[in-house]
Amino acid sequence: MLVQILIISLFILIFLFFYIIFKPVDIHIVFKNYNNDMDGFIYINYSLLEFVIDMDDRLFKTNLNIYSHKFNILTITLNRKNKSLKKDKSSKETDEHNFNETIEKIIPLIIESKEDLLKIIKLLTEICKFKKSYMDINLGLNDNNLTIKLCSMIWAITAPFYPLGLEVLLIPEINKLIIKTDMDISCNIFLYKIIQIIIKIITTKNLRNLIKTIIS
Repeated sequence: MLVQILIISLFILIFLFFYIIFKPVDIHIVFKNYNNDMDGFIYINYSLLEFVIDMDDRLFKTNLNIYSHKFNILTITLNRKNKSLKKDKSSKETDEHNFNETIEKIIPLIIESKEDLLKIIKLLTEICKFKKSYMDINLGLNDNNLTIKLCSMIWAITAPFYPLGLEVLLIPEINKLIIKTDMDISCNIFLYKIIQIIIKIITTKNLRNLIKTIIS
């Protein structure tokens, strides 16, 4: 009797394991930014769980959805952004200087990581199922040659997503420092593929350095 119970329990665990890793995750991203100013949200729905990142209120929420009822399990307040609409000249100059420094650090890392990024993109094209989605980007850097080079890279990276339902409009801005985006992306992705991508990022030095620089 004990052996039968153990065998049944094992089968249940195996079933639950495959159910978890092969169940699709729904992801919805709405994001707008103008240089350092960012707004939007990220919704991640998986089974009964919902994860929300609110970029406007700087909140991370974990909710439990049961029969159309939503219960909040956890709310974390992230770093608050400055809501003040008025900035003096020195503050604006400081923001622009910090923005320039960040861009100068990130661009070389993106160029170094090009091949690794393309591998991640290839994985994403194999596993993502997009609903109607779009991404509009205005990109201009201090160096016009660097602007064109980076835009060419972005065109190459995003081109495989066009047939999958993601429309990308990229406008190079010459003689102008600006990174402006407006995106609404909705897709389904399987958990085991997300794990595969995370492992790829963790084990690739260039991608680790790129992510550390972006979030620092």
